[in-house]
Amino acid sequence: MKLTRRNFLLGTAIATTSVATSRQNVFGRSGIFRSLASGNPLKIPPVITGGNLTIAAGKSEIFSGVQTDVYTINGSYPAPMIRIKKGEQFSAHITNNLSGDCVLHWHGFHLPAEMDGHPKFAIASGQSADITFPIINRAGTYFYHAHTDMRTAEQVYRGIAGMFIVDDDEDTALPLPKGFYDVPLMISDKHFDDSKQLSYQPNALDLRGGFLGETILVNGTVDPYHSVAPTLYRFRVLNNSNARTYKLALSNDALFTVIGTDGGLIEKPVSVKSCFLAPAERLDILVDFSSYQPGTEITLKSISFSYDGPPSSSSVNEGAVLNILRFDVLGPGTTAAQLPAVLSTIVAYKEADAVRTRQFTLFHSGSMHMINGLSFSMDRIDYTIPFGELEIWEFINNTTEIHPMHIHGLQFQVLDRSSSSVLLTNDLGWKDTVMVAGLDTVRVLVKFDTYDGLFLLHCHNLEHEDHGMMLNILVTKANGVLQEKGSVTQFQISPNPAREITTVYVSELPTPRELIVTTISGVPIFQQTIEAGVRSLALGLKDLSSGEYIVSIDGLTTVLNVIH
Repeated sequence: MKLTRRNFLLGTAIATTSVATSRQNVFGRSGIFRSLASGNPLKIPPVITGGNLTIAAGKSEIFSGVQTDVYTINGSYPAPMIRIKKGEQFSAHITNNLSGDCVLHWHGFHLPAEMDGHPKFAIASGQSADITFPIINRAGTYFYHAHTDMRTAEQVYRGIAGMFIVDDDEDTALPLPKGFYDVPLMISDKHFDDSKQLSYQPNALDLRGGFLGETILVNGTVDPYHSVAPTLYRFRVLNNSNARTYKLALSNDALFTVIGTDGGLIEKPVSVKSCFLAPAERLDILVDFSSYQPGTEITLKSISFSYDGPPSSSSVNEGAVLNILRFDVLGPGTTAAQLPAVLSTIVAYKEADAVRTRQFTLFHSGSMHMINGLSFSMDRIDYTIPFGELEIWEFINNTTEIHPMHIHGLQFQVLDRSSSSVLLTNDLGWKDTVMVAGLDTVRVLVKFDTYDGLFLLHCHNLEHEDHGMMLNILVTKANGVLQEKGSVTQFQISPNPAREITTVYVSELPTPRELIVTTISGVPIFQQTIEAGVRSLALGLKDLSSGEYIVSIDGLTTVLNVIH
């Protein structure tokens, strides 16, 4: 099946001849079956609620008897899994003990812009920073990872990424698997050299298509297996690969049930035989092992799909068949969990309510990847987005590569895609990352309605991100409108762009206000008081260099373009 605009449908039969098999098992002392199979037991990351997070180089015994150099958080590889309840306050004291800068991004969260992990807030080597924000997201499987300018790909690849699970009353009240039957699965592909060391040296092919590895790790475990009882399990699956997309399926052609995507539960369960998962996407799935005899083995795989994009330097190209995780059905064990007919209620955005459409064209030039012809610049504002207004964002992929497009600071809804008359399963519910296949066009409904400030739009193929496919987005409060004592005060700038002079127009001010002009990065330029009753103020621009500046009045902001 082509993962392109021409042929991009979900739900075809699994292209594999593998079936569930049995092998000899023996009773352990507890009477529970234990497997004699090869492989390594799946690691489950340590669980924390926040506190100190220390980023450092370290070692992990990924292969038996070999210490592999990795990056760790709190000495752990994989990084700790954060788990917290909606309504609580998340706080972390982050210390960077790497040799260079590093910053953490809290992927999928509604949070203040200054806490989001923009590269401009990178923590220098040996320094620390404090992060705190309220958890207002619904229950779901989120994650956190490095987001350092030009270093994101390598830092994530070497280990700076961890899962972040949010619980809430709605999810907890459902009869879904809990405790040992609720299992995190963070999937990544790696390339190891002959000494079993992680190798990250992308060449021109890798910078074009993304860096692919031949070895699959799940929760940092190579050749992993997980012993399961003959009962219902919940698996929270995160694609933490730099660039590889997976088409998940079970080796025995069995159905599994999708109950959630990036932003938590979908409305109703969807049973499928396969489902795509692009980098940074998450799936919450249920697998029922109750019909299998002890000793049965079933493998979670990535099955074959055709890929028209550029080749990789890896011996295992995009779309290849890969074993991800083997399930060994043992026994006894059961849970009272059930599959609910209804999971949640999602209020759908309406296309007719969108006030504008923005188009984002994705393409490349050599090793550089661009959006609308722009490559990332730290201090340039690329788009100013009004707070609280529903928009259609149209991602037009003019390449044959897969671009998982991620928007910081919110969750959105997928409207449609040109390659399919129906949404894919991984498009359902609330999303923060959407897979845009080669030559596909995907439209999403976007509304920033919790926080304003500086956020990012970028491709989550991390080599693409590091090499230009990222833009700065400034979300401004409700078109520059301030609510005060039941009246509305607002300001506009005209002309904008401007050369020698521009004028700030304000509605009548009941009290004096401060007008502040800064650079995009926040460096103050000047400040002036606007007295009560004043309706306009002229700004001389001769001494300013060409570029973009932030003009603010009482926290309301807009971008002023100066051209000379």
